[in-house]
Amino acid sequence: MRNDFEMKREILEEELNSPEQLHVRELVRALPDETLSLTWRSGLNARLQSEMVRRRKLNLFGWVWKPAVGLALAGALAVAFIIPPKGSAPARGGELEKALVTHYVESTASWEVAGDGVSMGEVKDAVNQHTISVDPEQEDVGAL
Repeated sequence: MRNDFEMKREILEEELNSPEQLHVRELVRALPDETLSLTWRSGLNARLQSEMVRRRKLNLFGWVWKPAVGLALAGALAVAFIIPPKGSAPARGGELEKALVTHYVESTASWEVAGDGVSMGEVKDAVNQHTISVDPEQEDVGAL
């Protein structure tokens, strides 16, 4: 492992001593050495401090704003779904009720005829193929 590290180090040394790398090294050394002035640093600190105060205010505003919006949305949804709009009347035709009762009667009849595990379509097909005569005196009224 150490031998591998030495080989990599030699490769790196060769690359650092290449003419292109030496040219970049000279260009960087030719740059003027600038130290940051204290006025620039104090200006930066003042800007960072004002940004921190602004962020703190936004965070506090978010603590109030986000729950308020959530409560307002929940209230609007509650009003929209619970309170019916004025002027709307329930349907007079009774089609929905009639369909629900028909479905219930058909499902109980299919369960009595076929039992568990048979689909409604299979029972309807069987009933359509064979006409079933029911004696009114022996009909189980309690199942309806």
